[in-house]
Amino acid sequence: MLIAIPAEGEDLSAPVSSRFARAPWFLLVDSETLEFEAISNPAIEASHGAGSLAVQELARRGVSAVFAPRVGPKAAEALSAAGMAVYEVADCTCSEALAYYKEGKL
Repeated sequence: MLIAIPAEGEDLSAPVSSRFARAPWFLLVDSETLEFEAISNPAIEASHGAGSLAVQELARRGVSAVFAPRVGPKAAEALSAAGMAVYEVADCTCSEALAYYKEGKL
């Protein structure tokens, strides 16, 4: 499964961003191998509709799930329509969020 994590940096030691659609980066992580790719968020500068734009990019890349502290109503609607699961994580690094997932704590 491909997981997207909104991140404040470009690697797994980065904190999970508190802003899903306005995060500077998304880490796209393979849940089995933990291999990842950091992509800059194309929606960060959008004047409106950032949530929908971010979801469109993630869907285009084949993301199945998102880890985030919270998502706005429009992003939640877009994530649901795209069939992406949302797991709530907060106050941790991307690596810690993945460990919580592997341990069944999300």
